[in-house]
Formats: sequence, C-alpha cells, structure tokens
Amino acid sequence: MEDIIIVIPAYNPDSRLLKLVEELREREGALRIIIINDGSRQECGSIFKELQAKGCKLITHAINQGKGKGIKSGIKACMELYPNAMGLVTADADGQHRPDDILKIVAALRANPKALVLGVRCFKSKKIPLRSRVGNRFTARLFALSTGVKCRDTQTGLRGFSASFYKELLQIKGERFEYEMNFLTQLAKEKVQFVQIGIETVYIDENKTSNFNPVKDSLKVVWNLVKFSLSSLLSAGIDMVMFLLFSKLLFLGLPNEIFLATICARVISGTVNFTLNKNMVFKAGKAGRARQFLGYALLFVIQALLSAFLVTHLVKALSSWGFWDVAIKAVVDGILFFISFFVQKRFVFKKKS
Repeated sequence: MEDIIIVIPAYNPDSRLLKLVEELREREGALRIIIINDGSRQECGSIFKELQAKGCKLITHAINQGKGKGIKSGIKACMELYPNAMGLVTADADGQHRPDDILKIVAALRANPKALVLGVRCFKSKKIPLRSRVGNRFTARLFALSTGVKCRDTQTGLRGFSASFYKELLQIKGERFEYEMNFLTQLAKEKVQFVQIGIETVYIDENKTSNFNPVKDSLKVVWNLVKFSLSSLLSAGIDMVMFLLFSKLLFLGLPNEIFLATICARVISGTVNFTLNKNMVFKAGKAGRARQFLGYALLFVIQALLSAFLVTHLVKALSSWGFWDVAIKAVVDGILFFISFFVQKRFVFKKKS
C-alpha cells in the first residue's frame, strides 16, 4: 500500500518550489510528489522539467484554472496514479510551507486517517501583513458562526485527508480560492473531525506574490454564508407583506385576526423558505427529501405557533403603549428566524456522511 502523496498546485513558481522539493526529498526520499502546473507562463518550463527530473509527477493545465481546480486535478491524479495510497497532503508552492511542517501534517494524517488535518498559522504577530490578519480573523469568525466549528486558519493551504474523501471533494463547487472554504464548510457540516496542527507562519515580501485577492476572493469565500441570510430576509419580507395583506384587508374585523393572519402568512413564507434553503442555500439534494420535509414541517409548525402566540399576546399587552403590530411581529420573527436558521442548518438539511 502506498503511503501519503504530496500535491502542490503551482502557478508561475520560482526556485522556492525546487528548494521545497529538494528538502522534502532529503527528509523522506521515498515521498511521492505531484505538481500541478496551473497554466504557468512558458518561462517556468525549465522549473517543471527539473521537478520531473527529481521524480515528481507533473499534471499540466493549458490555461490557468485556479487553485481549487488544481487541487481537484491533484486528487484525480492520486486516484489514477496511486489508487492504493492512504491519502494526500496539499501544500503551497510559494515557500510558505516549510518541509518540516508538511511532514508534520503527513504524520498527523497517518495517526488520524478519518480526520481532516490542517496546518494552522498563528496570526497574533504584528509582523504578519494586515490584510492576512484581518482576512483570516474575519473568515474564521464567520466560519465558526455558520458551522459551529472553530477553525483557527480557514485559508491554510496545508491540508491532509484520506482517500475516502476523494470522490466527495471532487463534487464540491468552486474552482479558485473559494473552493478551499467550500471544502471546509462541507466537511464541517458532516461533523468530520478537524485536527489542527500549529505550523510556522511564513510571509515572504509581505505576501506580495500571493494570488489571493483580498476583496474579490473574500467575497467568494463568504458567499455561501451570505446566502443563508438572504434566504431568511427574503422569506421574512414575504411573511411581513402577507401578514399585512391578511390582517389589514382580508381578515380585518374577524375574531383572532392577528392569529389567523400570522398563520396564513407563515404558510406562504415557509414554503418559499423551504424551497430556497433546500435547493439554493444548503443544496441538500433529492436524498432524504421526506426526512427534510418532515423536519422542516415540524419546525415550521412550532415556529408558526410560537410567532402567533407571542405576537398576539404582546400586541394585547403593549397596545396601550402605542406599539405597532408590525413592529412587534418584526422583533418576534427576527428572533425566531435566527433560531430557525441554526436548526435547519444543523438538523433539517444536514447531509448524511
């Protein structure tokens, strides 16, 4: 059985990649390394030839397709070239990952074959570029809020995982830097253990050679998280409009008009919310549709009854203070939507591992 393969996506690499491979070879001569030439300029041809001469397998993209695509090509190459390998470790080509740290991840993966092993950097030092400190803290907090998993370095390119994850990781969307966040989010949803290994924090020339665009790529990174909020806001807007229509026009003057208007509005907005969350936000697929529907229906009934009960009684209790019905409903439903978001994410649309 093959051991663990090293996969290094490279775009316009320089001598640092050659040095990295040489040092890895010095430490573990039998280590198998796959290099992905992601549409690098022709001047880099000599570097790739030298890497092949050193025993590396080379996969070439005719044009630049992005880091995510490079990782996927590396996974496919491992499946084809080393079908009996235990797993692989991805590393960056720009010198930010030291050979000793790469081998630390290899050792950790051997010890934790069912986990995702991450080489995490420390971002407390003021020597670290500001954009890297701010960007990583921002995405780490959003990631923890969204998934409930604390990941100290969401942008690390040093990751180890077993061959059992290959097929699933090839299905995850994203071709460039957003793939790495989608990768983490998917495995976090499935409750895969994150083993986080501290590594040296290396930034060369203030990280100027990095192909990560802090504005453009950060938007891609958080897009999945933004969709959660947009779905809830849209559904809440529909719910509010329907509530006004029913309470001020259709049910005006009827007994329990607030209760009836709340229930009817929630049926319509709940249908929209279920459809959006299933197909666009959580992308739960067709598998387990009955379980998802029953889970959402139960949550929907509980949420609707709570909303109707709280709005009705708060309107009665606070009417003498001059509170508006709509304002009270907005506060109540805002809290309930927030709770509903986490329940749906964690339980209703949770994918089976």
